[in-house]
Amino acid sequence: MKVIVCSSNPTKVDATRKAVTDVLEPDYGRIEVVGIKTSSGVSDMPMSKEECRRGARIRVENALKQAECDIAVGHEGGVVEVHGYWYLFGSTYASDGTRHSWGGESMIYMPTEIVIRLRGGLVELGDVIDEITSDRDSKKKGGAIAYLSKNRIMRRDLFELPTKEALVRWVSDDTYQPK
Repeated sequence: MKVIVCSSNPTKVDATRKAVTDVLEPDYGRIEVVGIKTSSGVSDMPMSKEECRRGARIRVENALKQAECDIAVGHEGGVVEVHGYWYLFGSTYASDGTRHSWGGESMIYMPTEIVIRLRGGLVELGDVIDEITSDRDSKKKGGAIAYLSKNRIMRRDLFELPTKEALVRWVSDDTYQPK
């Protein structure tokens, strides 16, 4: 079985690999997990739940056209406003071309000063966090959540559980057979 992660970001690939190992390998045996770059069809910094969800789904649809695989997993993050407060938001979508499933969607409070910087011209949240912390490529490491949680939660954690939730479809559906 082969699972494609719709990203070359090592944090997303590693989180998906861990989720696949925990959820699918007990039933399907050794699974190859490969990351590939795919287009999301949405802005670099999605600013709504709908845009995040659309980006995750489009990434998967593009991956299924690009490469042969049994399941493709797409992650899309952004920020959303809920009742006057801003939250870091992420969505995970998985599909085999016939069946699909969504994983849990996280929402983590975002301080106003970070949202102001996002709306002020820095394109991605990772850019803002890099600027605040004087780091580089934070989105390939602990990400914004590491900064916000003082390293108590890492970016990989935000992708691992939602991926596990999305993959449940392939262990709970008795009619599914790998290609």
